[in-house]
Amino acid sequence: MTEYWPDFVRESEERITELNNALLTLERHPDDEEAMENIFRVAHTLKGNCGAAGLERASDLAHAIEDVLDAVRSGDLEVSPELMDAIFDAVDELETMVREVDRHGEIETDPSNRIDALRDHLEGPAGLRSPTEAEIDDVVADLAQPANDDHEAYLARLSIADTGEGVNDGMLVVEALIDAFELIGTEPPREAIAAGDYNCEIGRAS
Repeated sequence: MTEYWPDFVRESEERITELNNALLTLERHPDDEEAMENIFRVAHTLKGNCGAAGLERASDLAHAIEDVLDAVRSGDLEVSPELMDAIFDAVDELETMVREVDRHGEIETDPSNRIDALRDHLEGPAGLRSPTEAEIDDVVADLAQPANDDHEAYLARLSIADTGEGVNDGMLVVEALIDAFELIGTEPPREAIAAGDYNCEIGRAS
């Protein structure tokens, strides 16, 4: 296989350059469908080439990049500075891995952190999942004011990051829910959220 490394490295470097250029275009013009299609095509090619070469780590990283780009293409993810940073970092690491193949004939870099960073964007804030009906019932049952049987009750599970700007983002969310819904209660209590506890579960009824 080693006799094929020069061809693999050359083509991979060309594809990575093409990918970076298309990503820059997408960053400037998030609605550019042609750039999006080019990006996805190149990422798919890189994944396939790495897999065919038996480079599992590189293939896994390219696969994660492809999955994120597919989510952007389908409209499930929006182009944001944070997302683009994660993608550029992953592409840079993929380029590092290609250089390692060129120099040493093998990959030394562990891409786990980059893959996790990309997957975090696919999973949403803190990897939160939707609550089950049983969890919703448990929270509503524990709240002081029971939900009216004529209305559906919903449980919103939120993880709120500290922006470092001195703003209580938790209370902003609570106030927004009050404006939009009949708020049954919160867990932890609203007083705790007002004190700055940003990891909260909020029950609401509409």
